[in-house]
Amino acid sequence: MWSSKKKADTSIQGLPFYIRKDTFLKADGKWKATYILSAFLVIAMLCMIFCFSAADATHSSHLSEGVCIRLVREVSSVFPEQFPKERMLKIAAIIELPIRKCAHFSEYAVLSITINLYLWVCFRMERLLEAKKWKIFLKAEVFCALYACSDELHQYFVPGRSCRFFDVCVDSTGAFFGALLFWGMYSCLSKRKRQEIFRVDGC
Repeated sequence: MWSSKKKADTSIQGLPFYIRKDTFLKADGKWKATYILSAFLVIAMLCMIFCFSAADATHSSHLSEGVCIRLVREVSSVFPEQFPKERMLKIAAIIELPIRKCAHFSEYAVLSITINLYLWVCFRMERLLEAKKWKIFLKAEVFCALYACSDELHQYFVPGRSCRFFDVCVDSTGAFFGALLFWGMYSCLSKRKRQEIFRVDGC
């Protein structure tokens, strides 16, 4: 619990993973909706990743193979003569592994964006104005890395799937990229907002 009478804790541990009940009740409708939506997005991403990992090797391979074949088919449609089926299957088999790793990277990038958004909302609603944004960045990255480890451990017990340290690295890198993207967009929007305020004040 964070006491309003005490100075806000600006350590990493002091950044809340949820807001207090009284803070939520006192917040206006916009912030309440933003908090609920951001929490829902985090939960939705966690569930989606869990469901993908729960699929056995046959189902997972069939899904990624189907995506690769559709991708090759779309690319081949650009050329005057489409690739023969045998060639499309061969190309799909070659790109399947990179596509799977890109999917890992992308889903953890999105997860990181949702977690950074959620923590930022908590940060704002709890009025921890002294806290540094890099602490939110770091807390989100640690959470994503730990979830990636648990995700790989989960796959170890799924028939035909395996637990790979390389995949943890790919997932963590995706989370890092997502955090950079979130705070880059945040900085751009904040800068634009300040410029608009200065423009209005200068009129």
